[in-house]
Amino acid sequence: MANLLQYKNWKGDLNVAALYGVNPKKPIRRQPMVIAWQRPRTGYLKLNIDGAFKSNKRGLGGILRNAAGDMEVILGFFASAAPASPLETEILAMNNGVPYVRS
Repeated sequence: MANLLQYKNWKGDLNVAALYGVNPKKPIRRQPMVIAWQRPRTGYLKLNIDGAFKSNKRGLGGILRNAAGDMEVILGFFASAAPASPLETEILAMNNGVPYVRS
């Protein structure tokens, strides 16, 4: 039944849908974005972190690179952790990486 309420099934008949109290939302089409690593300025380090979250599992990791970037990895780390929200997982990855930057 839920599939019948999708916008694609009512396209062209939105007035009829409204008569039945159905207001299917038009899907938002997003343009793909290219995201690429950018080097830090010479003499600086850059910490890239990521947290992955799926139902009852999460993992986190990071990599610390200098301006040479793709040629020299200063440090990499990873860990698994107890389940939490995706935002908490990203924050935990950052908290794990910052001490390496400070040392």
